[in-house]
Amino acid sequence: MNQRLEGHIARRYDDELNHVHTSVIELGGLVLDQLTKTLEALSEREVSAALRVLERDESVKQLEKRLDDEIVRVIARRAPVAKDLRSVIGMAKAVADLGHVERECVNVAQMALAFFDHGMYPPPNNMMRDIYSMGRTAASHLRTGLEVFDICDLERAIETVALRQELSQEFQCCLRRLSTFLMEDARNVGQVVNVVLSTRSLERVGEYALNLCEYVIYQVTGEEPENHFTQNAARGSEPARGSEAGG
Repeated sequence: MNQRLEGHIARRYDDELNHVHTSVIELGGLVLDQLTKTLEALSEREVSAALRVLERDESVKQLEKRLDDEIVRVIARRAPVAKDLRSVIGMAKAVADLGHVERECVNVAQMALAFFDHGMYPPPNNMMRDIYSMGRTAASHLRTGLEVFDICDLERAIETVALRQELSQEFQCCLRRLSTFLMEDARNVGQVVNVVLSTRSLERVGEYALNLCEYVIYQVTGEEPENHFTQNAARGSEPARGSEAGG
């Protein structure tokens, strides 16, 4: 059980908070599986995997809606404050971002169908490699984000959020590589556009996944991640008090 949500006099309050938390992780697991099947559809050129993503979209949306309603009831019934309020806010934001991840998965699954099932000439493997690369990065970030959010690991959250710049740089490298296909043959424009859109969706998945780590920083410290990093950097630039005093 998550220790940060325990300790209230009203046991039912603890149960409600922990139930919401567990449900957020359940939603995350479903969304991660949707992403896995989306990437399978792309890498294996497997139309059935893309169709499964689309078929399960409604059930994921229903769980997202139930969680939204449950969070509203907790706020209305318990009027959480301080750390509890930060936890509830973090869970609400996590639900919203996992919903965004689900929608990006659907977008990419639909693109996979367009690539492999709707009569479009599928892009060659060397053009698709950036989708595969970004997909692996996005899936890794989502797994890490869910793990960090589940156990509220502040240290790992800080380490993972620092990867945001690398994610953006990877996407920019993808764009540069894909532009070479246009220079080689202008007739590639349709395929390149679709590959770029798919890669961009997967980059967004990575962004949303890193947001989960930011919510952990907020829940634990009460600071917005940007302020937390800024203050820590300022402290790091100052000499330690112990060293000033001779240890």
